[in-house]
Amino acid sequence: MKKKLSLLLALPLLLTSCSGNASFGYELDFEKGYNKNLWYKNDLESLCADPSIVYDESDGYYYMYMTTDEMGGRGYHVYRSKQLNHWENLGPCFVPDPNAWAILGLWAPNVIKIGDKYYMYYTGQNWSTKNGRKGISVAVSEKPYGPFHEYEGTNYYGDLLTRNDEIFEFGFPVIDADPFLDDDGTLYLYFTKDQVNRTSTVYGVKMLDPVTPLMSSLTLLSEPGKITTDASSYDVKWERKTSGGSWNEAPFMLKIKDKYYLTYSANIFTDVAYGVGYAIGDSPLGKFTKPYTYECENLLLGVDTKEQTTDWDFMSGTGHHCFFYAGDELMIGYHAHLDRVYGASTRAFALDRVIVDEDGSIFVNGPTYSLQHLPYSVSGYDDVARYATLTTDSVNEGSLLIDGKIPMHKFRQEHIDLQAKYSAGKHKITIEFPQPVKATAVAVYNSLDYDTGLKKIDSVNIQGVGEAKNIKMNPNYMDYYKEEYDDEYLRPGCPFIVEFEEKETKKITITVSSKTDFALSEVVVLGKGTKY
Repeated sequence: MKKKLSLLLALPLLLTSCSGNASFGYELDFEKGYNKNLWYKNDLESLCADPSIVYDESDGYYYMYMTTDEMGGRGYHVYRSKQLNHWENLGPCFVPDPNAWAILGLWAPNVIKIGDKYYMYYTGQNWSTKNGRKGISVAVSEKPYGPFHEYEGTNYYGDLLTRNDEIFEFGFPVIDADPFLDDDGTLYLYFTKDQVNRTSTVYGVKMLDPVTPLMSSLTLLSEPGKITTDASSYDVKWERKTSGGSWNEAPFMLKIKDKYYLTYSANIFTDVAYGVGYAIGDSPLGKFTKPYTYECENLLLGVDTKEQTTDWDFMSGTGHHCFFYAGDELMIGYHAHLDRVYGASTRAFALDRVIVDEDGSIFVNGPTYSLQHLPYSVSGYDDVARYATLTTDSVNEGSLLIDGKIPMHKFRQEHIDLQAKYSAGKHKITIEFPQPVKATAVAVYNSLDYDTGLKKIDSVNIQGVGEAKNIKMNPNYMDYYKEEYDDEYLRPGCPFIVEFEEKETKKITITVSSKTDFALSEVVVLGKGTKY
């Protein structure tokens, strides 16, 4: 297919008066803007990489620390946001002392609050004593926005540490530190052994305090392509797509219920296929096992590569991530290439939602390049459809439309199976609430595949509000304007959106008709009401 990255047809935000004297807005032209009180979109505006995000309850800001290209590896900027769809650059938060162990090659800062201080674990190149070898150390601040300064004081054993000291010495080049504080208050540090014998691997160690590792606990946790570190074969094929080397790097530990998710990035960061994988363990230092009974089972966040499909032209190199909570909702922040097709370019920040199942398993709604609803803690609107009763006549289970999951990968059968499938003809989807909710928007997610996709929805009837009719797919998402494209294309993860003034309703009916079989991925209703 012909790649089109900047098609923005001149279709304004359409307002139509319908039954019930309501006006409905349809998001059809992003040049006209969109409602940033409800939605976010990964426009890749913040040019930086390797994000780490912490939330400060005292001022209500999310603070983000990233590798900062404009500082040339000589420090880090800090960004802040309350809305998550726009980040304010506050400028430098850490610039190393001229006599510090590392003043160049600074990247991948990772910040954690311990007690009343913020600890930044960062990567640098040690030209003072180790001929430029990469290492990690710690800087400290009393405020999330800095300034951070190299740690000075004593370690657990009473040894004096100064800004001239590279605090950690593991005997090999190290990058990408990730501190993790377990529920019992024990601190662990995860990091990457960088390109030894052209291989990057993930290690973990128990910490005695923020600057002192218990070296006897140092453990190899993950190796690229291996299901476990003691495996004799390389079965996880997607992790070894890069020629000339292999990578498991940028670890981030996530604990959900009683399981430990060791997440990391695989392949070289310039590659389109740079993505986030995971392994599961029962304790902070493993043993960790990558689920892999079928292709890409442990790929948590990544793109469809050219070998899998020709349709993916909107995200590239989605990796070096972090997880953070926005209220009760789990989010993933990561970087992606500005060149969304070919990669190997400047990187910028993106984020998406993570769905956590009752059994603790996780699913990422992404990577996306379309409007997605903001977390409830930000917008004040929840996806109330997930607490309603849905009835429909789909071929398979209709409840898939309100499971919160937005499938993205048409080469993965488990994603295809997350869609509600319909035979040709006219169908209704009815969403009923046990008590009225104050609704303001409905988003109906199209199929992840053009062959089962829709170009329009007949109507969305909001009881007590009105009826929106003939709702078209945003032309940025689907190429039904044939003169503009050489081939048919539907971007996965994209919704039909109807907005309206907040009003109470107990019932929403969506009517869809098609001459061919079709599928839908999800229905979201943004509203205010009790979680039933």
